[in-house]
Amino acid sequence: MTTGSEPRKQAGQQPKGPREAMTTRVHPDVYKVITARAKAAGYRKSTSDYVAAILAREVGLPHLAPSPSHPADDDQDRLPLTG
Repeated sequence: MTTGSEPRKQAGQQPKGPREAMTTRVHPDVYKVITARAKAAGYRKSTSDYVAAILAREVGLPHLAPSPSHPADDDQDRLPLTG
């Protein structure tokens, strides 16, 4: 148990800094490709972050691209599922 003087860790997603919302609609085939590539690139929690990273690089601001939530780990060993 913590006392009142100890900082408490916040659960959930940490702030990502200033952001502006954009909405777009894409063809279902484009959506499938984008979501698959986002997952492969390590953006497990947010396809939006993957799209933001693509846009940041496209406009010449790669230092503002969000990082993947997890590194791509397709070659990592997996534990077997039980059940």
